[in-house]
Amino acid sequence: MRKTFCLIVLLLLFGSAAGGCIGQNADFTLRIVPPQNPHLPLQGTWEIVSVLKEGTPNNRELAEQWVGKTLHFGDKNILLGGYFLPEFRCQVKRVQAEAYILYQQQVFPDGFRFQNAEIEVITLSDDHLFLCEFVREGGGELLLILFNNSYLVRKISDDVDETVFTSVSAAGFDIGSLAEPGSKFTGVLLGLRSPNPDQNNRQNDHYRTLWLALEDRKLAPVLETEGIIFPRRRGFYRLEVAAKSWGEKGEDFLIAVDMSEEEWKDDLELSPDPLLREGKEGYIHRRIRYIGNDYLSVEETVKQIPISRGGAREESRLYTVAVDGLPGLRAIKISDLAGDGALRAMEQGKINLLRQLGLEQTGPVDEENFCLARKMGYWIFNGRLSYPKDGVFVTADYNVDVIAPSHVVFYNKLNIPWPRVKNYIPAALDIFTSPNRDLALVVTNNEILVYGMFQDNLSGRPLERISLKEGEEVIMAEWALGQYYVENWAMTFQNLH
Repeated sequence: MRKTFCLIVLLLLFGSAAGGCIGQNADFTLRIVPPQNPHLPLQGTWEIVSVLKEGTPNNRELAEQWVGKTLHFGDKNILLGGYFLPEFRCQVKRVQAEAYILYQQQVFPDGFRFQNAEIEVITLSDDHLFLCEFVREGGGELLLILFNNSYLVRKISDDVDETVFTSVSAAGFDIGSLAEPGSKFTGVLLGLRSPNPDQNNRQNDHYRTLWLALEDRKLAPVLETEGIIFPRRRGFYRLEVAAKSWGEKGEDFLIAVDMSEEEWKDDLELSPDPLLREGKEGYIHRRIRYIGNDYLSVEETVKQIPISRGGAREESRLYTVAVDGLPGLRAIKISDLAGDGALRAMEQGKINLLRQLGLEQTGPVDEENFCLARKMGYWIFNGRLSYPKDGVFVTADYNVDVIAPSHVVFYNKLNIPWPRVKNYIPAALDIFTSPNRDLALVVTNNEILVYGMFQDNLSGRPLERISLKEGEEVIMAEWALGQYYVENWAMTFQNLH
């Protein structure tokens, strides 16, 4: 069975890899060391000889399956056991050994030390995906960091038999497909948000993350945790919503916490937004509308009340920002995120809305006032317009008919035509289908119906019904495919409890 790397795994990556063998800045990187020749630094044939650290029984069983596997590194192709990489990227860095052990402490045995103060780390990746890292330990040995485990790898030949690449290529063993045919493992992290006003009827939201896993078309028990847990190239993160107060003023801050590190410090300096001007009470509420690997969309509501007890004023707008920029909220323009075509679609969406409202055309579109939203099985963009009505400003959202690009939403395909879904389940509001074409999640007003799939159709009765809270919406869907990804994600999720 061919295997492909798909989605982010529970491993740590220092930075996004770029084309060819190049280097980029990263934490505790001392300097970038380009290869001395255009060939891959690992060229040759290697064997995984042992596991460095004994983990949990499940993790140990997964790790031991790799012992004895052969790794083939050619000029243009790599074969890691049964994983074929016809087009790969590599990054070579020099880092401090102690810092690297601290950063990767979950994969090394207690008390582990490198021989040298500095080590050479080689990161392999394919397109969006972080695959593994190799650390040179001297001589003909390497350390391999793969699937949250560490291995000792020994070189058995400076040469590589190129016929191994020819045979797997002829058999169709390529990385181009997201899902491996016949794959028996599919998992998905679902992020949900529901309104949850506080005792003063102030806007607030409740977030939770569900983990669903399918093996051999059998659904494992659904797991749930509070808050939003989401995967990135560097591992798993938790999105925190921190409510801060300064007297009669309050503000919600969004903070992305690396789960491999300590929780964010409560004394983190968070300054109030200038929108909370002197002489006024009020608060800024921020609601997450979408969360992905690198971007999130936020709905921001600013409510202010003059201390003189005049009338309250409330304004609302949308932002899409980079996760790396949190807790800052530097808005991204839609043209910068998705191109000029998206900007033209946004302008047309605004024109259509104004026409429906019977309003005159106003100035240029605010191309920072948008978010990601769901529409008939896809992530699209929504714009927002503020306009006067009966002496106050109100808002209305409109569709921007552009499918979100892959660097924003890694997987954004629908494997069952929407009309077929509506005919089968008239109450359906949305649907998510897996890249493996074996799992579908149909969203209605009050529940999520979990179905198996067969030949691009919903198969039989629902495998599970997940109740939704009033007003609850899906704001995240991150897929894991293949045994190693699904089991590692499941272990990560289980460790939260």
